[in-house]
Amino acid sequence: CEEESFDRTVHEIRKQDLADVWSDDSVEFLIDMSGDKGTDVAHFILSSAGVFYDSYGYTAGLKMFEKPGDALNTGAKTSVERTARGWRGTIEIPLKALPPIPARTKANFCRNRNVGTGMELLHWSKYATHFRDYCNWGTLVW
Repeated sequence: CEEESFDRTVHEIRKQDLADVWSDDSVEFLIDMSGDKGTDVAHFILSSAGVFYDSYGYTAGLKMFEKPGDALNTGAKTSVERTARGWRGTIEIPLKALPPIPARTKANFCRNRNVGTGMELLHWSKYATHFRDYCNWGTLVW
């Protein structure tokens, strides 16, 4: 993430697997494991301080709900490094820790930019009005 104000980025959430990590300077991605139903969505967040969150849930309108008892513990390896122009985060998720991912599925990739002067929310799908605007997520093909 390019960030000219890295020294002002917010990283208040320090504990792993707290959903509120999205309010820190962070990136997140959501992948529909059911293909296009929104019933099985894997959700990942990595903050610029290296705090990681992973969960499993479903979408309903503009909301995302974690499935009780179905917390996703992927054992992902993460790293964050400062660069000359901001920061770079890496998330390595073992595919065996996930349900099978359809060859064509809905997904959204997001950036939560927080430098203490308010939150700027950016997302891959230019048609989505919100990160969880499932109907307007992009299509991931692999």
